[in-house]
Amino acid sequence: MLGILVLSFSHAHVRDVEPVDQNLEPEFTDIDANSFRLKNGLLVKIVRNRSMGEVKLQLDINNPPHSDFDLAGIDEVTNAILGTVSKDLTSAEINQELNTLRATMDINLSSSTMTLPLSKLQEGLALFAEVTTDGIFPQVRVDEEKEALITNIEKIRRDAEEIADNVAIRLAYGYEHPYGERPRIPTVRAINVNNIFLHYQANYTVDNAVLTIEGNITRDEVKPYLEYTFAPWTPSKPLFDTTVETENVQYAQLNIVDVRGLDKS
Repeated sequence: MLGILVLSFSHAHVRDVEPVDQNLEPEFTDIDANSFRLKNGLLVKIVRNRSMGEVKLQLDINNPPHSDFDLAGIDEVTNAILGTVSKDLTSAEINQELNTLRATMDINLSSSTMTLPLSKLQEGLALFAEVTTDGIFPQVRVDEEKEALITNIEKIRRDAEEIADNVAIRLAYGYEHPYGERPRIPTVRAINVNNIFLHYQANYTVDNAVLTIEGNITRDEVKPYLEYTFAPWTPSKPLFDTTVETENVQYAQLNIVDVRGLDKS
């Protein structure tokens, strides 16, 4: 007797499921009708002005007061270079772009602005983002700006009004307070390219940044322009507050600074 055993298996189809990225976040988080925050932390505010034929961009970096101590003067050198050259554009190319866009631009570590026709907003945002968030600091430019600052310091040494202002500020705040600190020739000479790049990274951090866009434009119209301009800006370690407490003088003081050979007082 022949016995036949038949085994039957039922195979249930299991749909492949992609793993869920727990860090997935929307590119934009709306705050209200006129503001939103990018995934990288950048706060964007829209100021709707229907009467404007142009648009104004303003990037404010709200850093706490800080001192640079042995590198006093690094703010001035960094500001002189920032916005004039980037990784992909030379100074001449940036100027050409500004002429093409019919735009004006002013860039520094604390507040940067650009004004241009509304029709050029997309191209303007791209240029504005590149020169602010992707800056470089060539050695030749650093050397030039250091020498220019040293020349200015030497000039101030013979200016009675500048001397009086510096003495008053230092007596009020002290040498190590952010508001009392002034560049000196030894501190300027100590500045190098690496110092400046690290200073730029610490100052220009998206964590403390606010981008304000004023013009005849809405929040939803702006968003697509930011996706490939300011959205890639990555956070960095921000500055610490180095403010020291100041003490009022106990009595009125008369301070005399003797500068021999000065023809004014």
